[in-house]
Amino acid sequence: MKSLLPAAFAAVGMVAGTAAGDGEDNHGDDHGDTYLSSTRLTYGVTMDAELDAGDIDVFRFDLQGRADIEVRGSGRLDTVAELLDSEGDVIGEDDDSGPSFNFGFRETLDGGVYYVRVSSDVGDTGTHKITAYIVREDDHGDTSGNSSVLPLGVRATARIAPATDRDVFRVEVEHEGQLRVWTEGPTNTMGELRDSTDEVIESADGGGDRGNFSIVHSVEPGVFYMHVTADAVGTYFPVAEMGEFEDVDDDHHAEDDHHEAEEPTESAVTTFFRESVSTPIVQGRCINCHVQGGVAPNGGAHLVFVPATDADHIDKNVSAFRDFIDHHEDAAYVLTKATGGASHGGGAQLTTGSTDYQNLASFLALLEDEG
Repeated sequence: MKSLLPAAFAAVGMVAGTAAGDGEDNHGDDHGDTYLSSTRLTYGVTMDAELDAGDIDVFRFDLQGRADIEVRGSGRLDTVAELLDSEGDVIGEDDDSGPSFNFGFRETLDGGVYYVRVSSDVGDTGTHKITAYIVREDDHGDTSGNSSVLPLGVRATARIAPATDRDVFRVEVEHEGQLRVWTEGPTNTMGELRDSTDEVIESADGGGDRGNFSIVHSVEPGVFYMHVTADAVGTYFPVAEMGEFEDVDDDHHAEDDHHEAEEPTESAVTTFFRESVSTPIVQGRCINCHVQGGVAPNGGAHLVFVPATDADHIDKNVSAFRDFIDHHEDAAYVLTKATGGASHGGGAQLTTGSTDYQNLASFLALLEDEG
């Protein structure tokens, strides 16, 4: 089938609720097969799904205004999909434009409600994934007006680049209580919590672990915005939650930070690799050559991965990247190879500026920050 997905795109962040009451009408199906029982997607968060015999999964995403949208499937199951407007008219369909013979769309759409109807290409059953992005040069908007939605309890991924960058996240609160917004990861962040009129409620330059900020504030139901800046380029993980919190004190945790510095970084690296790099890049592209006995090792390549059938493939493949960067080349060399440079025998596997390219760059930056 003709590809509807151009080579270059940029990423943002995604999660789910359902369009009709959190799935109570799905009768055991993980995702509904009608518009009323569809699962709502949150931009940038990958949604897990499963197709049974004869099953169809329907997902929904909302746009407040005209935007470039990318939606793609991933995983081992060969999926196909249709893109539909709010009237149910098919405006796009695709089979193999995504990774590993999955579907992929990129479309410029007006504001409104849209649906993605996913099925198996040849009637097979199994698990699959779906991710939707708002395409823009910056991974997250830099004003409250073009902010990325951050669902409560979701650990999103973001990157400050350049150092003057600002990322803004929209947080929707339904009940009165304490709202905590904070970041995790190796980047020293500063943050602001703003109300629906964009007035600053509270700001912080610390309060969290390892130089990250943390803000706790009592709020009424409404819309709030988290503004994030940093003093240098780096990757971080924004989170927002409602609950009962004690203010985090830097001095109180100073000794713990020393002992815990290694583990959170390792966890961040592994989590990001599992969610954004392993399936679409390593298993979807690199494993074809960079595996023991494959073309790349036989040609003298030092970067060798294990397939997903290995129970420890995530940890082993993260270690393969880490050892390669530590003992052979830097992260920039890996990106050059991936885009077809430096005499890469596999040619161009990624396009500069694409979602996968940006995710690989962020993962490699985390590895370098770890060192």
